[in-house]
Amino acid sequence: MERACLETMSDDRVLERVRGLVARSNELTAELLAYLAEVDRRGLYLREATGSLFAYCVERLHMSEGAAGKRITAAPTARRFPLALAMIARGEIHLCGLNLLAPHLTGENHAELLARARHRSKRAIEKLVAEIAPRSDVPSRVVALPRRARGPAGVESGPGRVGHE
Repeated sequence: MERACLETMSDDRVLERVRGLVARSNELTAELLAYLAEVDRRGLYLREATGSLFAYCVERLHMSEGAAGKRITAAPTARRFPLALAMIARGEIHLCGLNLLAPHLTGENHAELLARARHRSKRAIEKLVAEIAPRSDVPSRVVALPRRARGPAGVESGPGRVGHE
């Protein structure tokens, strides 16, 4: 599309087109997830002379590492839970959110958790995950540090110490 066309378009038309393009992008993302899951299931990346789906996405499809990783992580979840795939297609959940929820989704809880994550930000979904799967506090640990060697005249030696050469 030529820039001049955009510059003469009304504000309402620009916003309408943006909404339409985002909707199409969401639908394409969902379709891509389904296909990536199938490529992985069939091992089709091997015939493309790559050793993994990740390598195929980066080396053959020229995705960034981050884009490939997000899609590869989401693909099996979307395959396992068709509701998640439909929600991606409708723009009700984003890839980051689905990937945060993925380890916690089960056949019994996926509908409820996905509904709770609908139209939520990444931060809100992180809070949801913390609520459903709280992590225990990291236990305190005391570790003995190695003793420093003493140089001549009992002065500690080491980097930045007097007597260190």
